[in-house]
Amino acid sequence: MKKLLKKFFSVLLVFSILIGIGLVLYPNVSNLINDVTNKSNYKNYDNTVKTLTSNDKNNLLSKAKEYNRIIASKYFNSSLTEEYKKISNEYENIMNFGEGIICYIDIPKINVSLPVYHETVDNVLTKGSAHLKNSSFPLGEKTSHTVISAHSGFPQQKFFDDLDELKKGDTFRLRVLSNTYYYKVKSINIVNPNDNSKLKIIQNKDLVTLVTCYPYSINTHRLLVTGERYIPTQEQKKTLTNYYRIDKFNILTYIILLLGYSIIFWKVKTNGRKQIITRT
Repeated sequence: MKKLLKKFFSVLLVFSILIGIGLVLYPNVSNLINDVTNKSNYKNYDNTVKTLTSNDKNNLLSKAKEYNRIIASKYFNSSLTEEYKKISNEYENIMNFGEGIICYIDIPKINVSLPVYHETVDNVLTKGSAHLKNSSFPLGEKTSHTVISAHSGFPQQKFFDDLDELKKGDTFRLRVLSNTYYYKVKSINIVNPNDNSKLKIIQNKDLVTLVTCYPYSINTHRLLVTGERYIPTQEQKKTLTNYYRIDKFNILTYIILLLGYSIIFWKVKTNGRKQIITRT
């Protein structure tokens, strides 16, 4: 009976350790899987862009430019109601490459690369980031303000969790069709959820604001990180990764934890065998 109880508690100990490590690893492993999927989708996006003809690209861009013109005009002239309603109804079909993807955003400092979806796509914030419908499409144009939002603290994947690590002068980029637009952080603000005063379109400025909930897991406010477009040197471009990089530190963490896991299991099993040999 004692042997059975000891064996039972040994097995229970092993399973408890397994469950504990599993719970610790789950968010990171889930994030890793999603990261690999994002990298694959990024390549698919690039491949799709390569199949587009010059006419295809011009048609996509011309519609988006018209949208931006009306959005900006509506901002400075509230009388353009009918024209705005018409273009607003076409929002989902503008810059749509299938599945609602508009472009990709890379933020090298926090190792983030995400698809930017139309805001109206189902469950958009569980798959990547969302373009705010009433903001400009990112086309590298002046007198435009693109707003991109994403979760922080989402269990299955890291999105804008580390956005608060960005400082003035840090950079990010948008890959739109075959064009790449670079932005340098100019302002960082914490506002109430309904405060849109920092999202204004400014004449002759090409702005992109990244939005997430703040503080982390409390979500009473919104963190706004606004970048203004700039033209980097070739040397500066080299510091910005071409596309998503898997976090090597996380991979090393997984390996160490799994090795520790295996050692604990092996020791428990070995001790059990030693006890049996001693008693016989």
